[in-house]
Amino acid sequence: MSTEQGDSGPDAGTEATNLLKRNSDDVGWEYGVLVDASNKDKVKCKLCDKEMRGGIHRLKEHLAHEGKNVKKCIARTPLAMEAKEKCKKALADAKRKREEKTVRELEIREKLMYLGLEQIQMKSPVLEVHSPIN
Repeated sequence: MSTEQGDSGPDAGTEATNLLKRNSDDVGWEYGVLVDASNKDKVKCKLCDKEMRGGIHRLKEHLAHEGKNVKKCIARTPLAMEAKEKCKKALADAKRKREEKTVRELEIREKLMYLGLEQIQMKSPVLEVHSPIN
């Protein structure tokens, strides 16, 4: 008999599970899975089975007990406490990186504006003041 027609092969369950995992090294994926492979914003907490929209960032807020738009994870196991600390750190690191990027972009814009003003000043004609002829 052939197993080509249906998903009754030994790897059928593994393939379905792999569709619900993201190809990412984000710490949040240790504690959550996609609910639907076609909707990448809907995730499920492995610790308390809460389903939510908002992607992995929302899941990390859920696990870290941070943010106003998410219900806090009710799991109180040692694994949940570990997840809480890891997710808090990941959220803080992401915030720091965003802030550093914003500062770098502002510095670059200021330099470009300064260079642009220099270019304009160099291209503008020099006004010569002539003294009246005696």
